[in-house]
Amino acid sequence: MSIQRLLDIRLEELKQDVAKVGRAVDVAAQRHQLVRTMKDYLHIRGAQSVVGPLHRARLALGTLQELLWQDDPETASLLQDNGVDLEEIIIDLERVASGLLTTQHALEKAETRVELTDAMQDALKGNLKACAEIILDIEDVQQRLRTEVDMPSLWREVDKLVAERCDPLFADYVDFLGGLTLRDNQFDEQVGAITDKFVQQLGSRRLAVPARGPAQRSVMEVLMKLGFPEWTLWDVPMAAYEVGMRDAVDAGVAKRLLARSLSGRNEEQEKVLFADVWAAYTAGPAYACANVLLRLRPHRGATATRPADVDRAYVIFELLARVQPEGEFAVDVNIVRACWASAAAELTGTELPSDAEALSSFVAEVHTRLTTEVACFGPPEWEEAVERLRPSFGRPEGASAAVYGGPVVNLLNAAWSAWLREVAAPSDIEQQALQAWRRSAPGGRPAGVRPIAGRRHGRR
Repeated sequence: MSIQRLLDIRLEELKQDVAKVGRAVDVAAQRHQLVRTMKDYLHIRGAQSVVGPLHRARLALGTLQELLWQDDPETASLLQDNGVDLEEIIIDLERVASGLLTTQHALEKAETRVELTDAMQDALKGNLKACAEIILDIEDVQQRLRTEVDMPSLWREVDKLVAERCDPLFADYVDFLGGLTLRDNQFDEQVGAITDKFVQQLGSRRLAVPARGPAQRSVMEVLMKLGFPEWTLWDVPMAAYEVGMRDAVDAGVAKRLLARSLSGRNEEQEKVLFADVWAAYTAGPAYACANVLLRLRPHRGATATRPADVDRAYVIFELLARVQPEGEFAVDVNIVRACWASAAAELTGTELPSDAEALSSFVAEVHTRLTTEVACFGPPEWEEAVERLRPSFGRPEGASAAVYGGPVVNLLNAAWSAWLREVAAPSDIEQQALQAWRRSAPGGRPAGVRPIAGRRHGRR
């Protein structure tokens, strides 16, 4: 077998693999469209549900049956003798309505588990386009394979294509399919659905999927990977960092906001610091809790792509202090800061970065301009969230869960505040917060139509 033939076989198999990724993405989009079509047909929400007319017809027939047997028993007997059994018709209507109601709830749960918005579907189509472009590049190499003799150069080109474009795509493919499966079966306890809604409310279009390891970047633009074991409510605020890092930076927000660079830091490090400030501004104390308490390490130094963790913690606390330096809002922030300062003092001797003054100027500049770019999660929002939700997290086991239909960021801050103030055990707080989300999300409660209570009618 010639070396050209060997490379051609590998390229053909690679092309089929990329096409398989495209088919999986297409199937996911079609699945969502099928659910939406069925929902539109059934008119799931409110008084327009098809169960409503069935319910009214059942009540009307029940009333008719009672009136006939009471006022005109001969007509009632005549109808029954001719095979018109109103009682059996009522039972059939109950059975059909019950089945449709079950279908409605199943469809709503399916939508809640993986809700692909129109924007997400557009992004999925963009991924299909990316797959097609990779296939064209593979076919270009195959074509040149038949005419060129510089085999070492072609091999290097194929290796680069596989490493830089195909391997990341295949990793996303596995996470995409696995993540959808986990969400469909609710192994993530709807953390993915909560994250979807959170990033939507931040103005982004992403689909959160449970992934294999700590948060990894995705070549599929629509994906936001929740790396295991970060499949909990406590980790959801970190999605604000991903939005700040990708969407805000890619859209050029960072370049518009940063008039100058930080001395001694490269562009990649600046982007991380910008994303931290952006996330703290939009997600409030909950972001400080999720990042500082669960992820950052005082002794972890800078790398080529990331600043030192003491720098990241500093800009987060600095931003939140600018938003509100005192009051109840600041109490939660100060609890987190005290924990961090204690750990930093023990491990490194200080919580302050070497260029704290420059970082403060950086935060001041970004904060000033963010006020005209995005919505802030500040003291008024925090007070509303905490006053409304935090008391419910301390209820005894078995108490009715709160119902909350407001912004996800409020729920996240109320839950973290309850943990910091030791209102209840963290696991209990998380479960009660998730229950509040489920009860307010689509599919969490009956969709505006009362279940039909069975009532058997008999002859008088």
